[in-house]
Amino acid sequence: MIIPMKKQLLLPALFILVAGCDFEFLPDYNLPVYEQEEIKGTAMLSDGFRETNAVPAKEAVVFLSKNSTANPSLYKIIADKDGIFTFPFVPDGNDSLYLVGRFTDSSGLAYEGNLGFVGKFKETAVDQILTLNPIYPGGILKVVVQGIEPGKQPVNGADVYLFTNDEQAASINTAEPGGFVQKKTTNEKGIAFFNNLKPGNYIIIGKISQRFTDQKVENISATLTQVQKLAQSPTILSLQPRTGNGRIRVIVRNKQTDEPLAKVHVYLFTSRVQAETIYNDTGPNSYIDMISTSAGGEAIFQNLNPGNYYAAISADFSETQKKRQVGDPATVQGNQTEPAQLTILIP
Repeated sequence: MIIPMKKQLLLPALFILVAGCDFEFLPDYNLPVYEQEEIKGTAMLSDGFRETNAVPAKEAVVFLSKNSTANPSLYKIIADKDGIFTFPFVPDGNDSLYLVGRFTDSSGLAYEGNLGFVGKFKETAVDQILTLNPIYPGGILKVVVQGIEPGKQPVNGADVYLFTNDEQAASINTAEPGGFVQKKTTNEKGIAFFNNLKPGNYIIIGKISQRFTDQKVENISATLTQVQKLAQSPTILSLQPRTGNGRIRVIVRNKQTDEPLAKVHVYLFTSRVQAETIYNDTGPNSYIDMISTSAGGEAIFQNLNPGNYYAAISADFSETQKKRQVGDPATVQGNQTEPAQLTILIP
């Protein structure tokens, strides 16, 4: 191969550059000609199954390749502690190229992702975000638990169980269900995610405090590709209406002006320990219902069984003014004719 004069001048400098950088050439019998051109990007870990926020992929391995599998690769580089990687040069020409990232967390779970570029790589691959998703083994199942109307809000802190037969599933009505294959707790988006499942049918039921979801059956396959797994629709479980006759009327007002406050989230719990989770950074856990206050500052919870209940409010008036507060307990009687009253004053 005859190399043009400008490339001949660049190659000696390139070999000097190679000697001082933390990257590695990989075998390629058709070694391309490289041009000095700094390309930067950031590798990020993102769990598309659990829908969690992306975080930097510390010391992820990033390959430059002519295909999306990085087999073979042109060369590789190691990202820094913030997931930032820098290629000090790129192949000359307009070939289609890929950035391929790989990472393994402390539990051994592998993450992978790629970005493809068609033509003029050095002009299009600047400051790219390379997203790496987990490669969960075996069959997977994504479940979303939501409340009933109005709003069908996601339910945080619900326990979701997988059973393989009706006899095991019947144990959901006991204090400690048994015979389940796996149990997961929903996150702030109402998501419970299962992986490494064997192929077959699974009965899925959710439970939080004194309330249960509907029951569904899903057939799980363990042969889906990563793309097919990411494209799967979640299984939706809905909390079933309560069967009691009790009611609690919560009024939320401004403590200084006594004005009712609308659009405040009011959560109902069966214990004060649960109610105190309103102060958690990740949001409340194990609440049995959530209602936003009306224009009159009112939220009415219905069909409650007899017992003690705690209400807690969450209100974001601005980026800097956020209120979280637990109210006094309210008791629902078995022979109740009028709703139990509870007022929460926000300073």
